[in-house]
Amino acid sequence: MHLLRLAHGLLPAVAILASASGAVAQSPLADAERSYVAVDFDATLRHATRALEEGGHPPNELARIYELIGVAKETLRDYDGAKAAFLRLLALRPDARTHEVLAPTARGSFLEARGFWAAQQERLGVRVDISSETGALRISLSDPIQMARRVVIRARAPNARAFVQTERPAARNMSWNAPGLEGQTWASYILRVLDEHGNTLLEIGSEESPETVGQRRGRGEEEEESGSIFASPWFWIVTGVVVAGAVSAILYWQLVVEQEDAPVQEVLVGRVRLGW
Repeated sequence: MHLLRLAHGLLPAVAILASASGAVAQSPLADAERSYVAVDFDATLRHATRALEEGGHPPNELARIYELIGVAKETLRDYDGAKAAFLRLLALRPDARTHEVLAPTARGSFLEARGFWAAQQERLGVRVDISSETGALRISLSDPIQMARRVVIRARAPNARAFVQTERPAARNMSWNAPGLEGQTWASYILRVLDEHGNTLLEIGSEESPETVGQRRGRGEEEEESGSIFASPWFWIVTGVVVAGAVSAILYWQLVVEQEDAPVQEVLVGRVRLGW
């Protein structure tokens, strides 16, 4: 009865997957999708697990693998295993609505996983910045359920053509003095965070469109600005003299006009006529 109610809840998703299954290449993931459409959850779990372990999947495919594993384990009454899979699904796809295709009695593990993430202050994520003094790249990784195992980062200095690459064990804080970035204020980079099987958890930038970090201001721009007329002390000295002269001329002219326009008053002091 539990399986029948779950299968009934999966019917909308089954219809969508059936229409797209012909476009999926032959692979463990494709086999898992076909088993899911056929409501064969033992086979779904087997193929999805094989897909996970073969590695090389981008984040969207990895999220789908965990979704298939979670649904299969929930149906097979492995509730702890289902929750673990749903935790990873929601780390990769926070807006997942898997519960909508599950029967009401088969939603417990998913809802528990969603409640876990609702209580977290951090989510799976990464931040990169650059030291304005040394040009070192600083990578900060947030990974509450410790999915990450390795971080691969490629960096390119301004005006350079080729990327340089490093691979580091995943840690909360990492630093890399990439060759060519010494003294630079910005750089281009591509970053991938990988799990234990080599699947991609996070991906930032690409060969065609790398991400940038820092401020796009090189030494040439600073030299150009420092060599301009406005940076010259003589410019400001001459400007000050001209302004002071103009102010003096205006004040003098105003004084002369006031004296010419002032009325002449006369008084007699004895027999001397005084005027002002």
